[in-house]
Amino acid sequence: MDLALEERQFNSRLKDIMIYVSHVDVKTRDLTDVFIEDRTVKGMTRISIAPKGCLIRSTDSNDSNLYTIRLYDGMINQVDIDKKTVSNIRFGNYDINIDLASLQRTAGTGVQKDLDEFRIRELIEFIRNGTSDFQKMSEAKMVLHENFPCLSPVFFWACWPFLSGSSPW
Repeated sequence: MDLALEERQFNSRLKDIMIYVSHVDVKTRDLTDVFIEDRTVKGMTRISIAPKGCLIRSTDSNDSNLYTIRLYDGMINQVDIDKKTVSNIRFGNYDINIDLASLQRTAGTGVQKDLDEFRIRELIEFIRNGTSDFQKMSEAKMVLHENFPCLSPVFFWACWPFLSGSSPW
């Protein structure tokens, strides 16, 4: 779960849950400016926002995949598409429990990164390993080209005088 909480990234690695956190204190697991979109209930969207929160891992050894995100002094906007209702609830403390094991069982791959969240090393590894999905492979190559700095011309220009043996002055 710690991996799913990257600062200033819309993290959608958990099925039907998207999390955005402005700042994560790794030592204390305190969270700042938290936004959570929860679509785990069919036909309903819950958006929870809070200026502060914390990540709590279950201390029970049997529930090592159970996490709680505790939010402080925030608001929940709940939209029920079937009933066509909208609710707005303010809270002092609110706990969101996430069981990674059940998400992985129901979704098969409950925790996933989107390609645009991959680091350059991960993108290169993904492309080298290949996939049978042509569209996914094309997307991975596009993301790599968008994010990989084009340093070749700069390196060539800066090193040319030394490579050619001529003096740059």
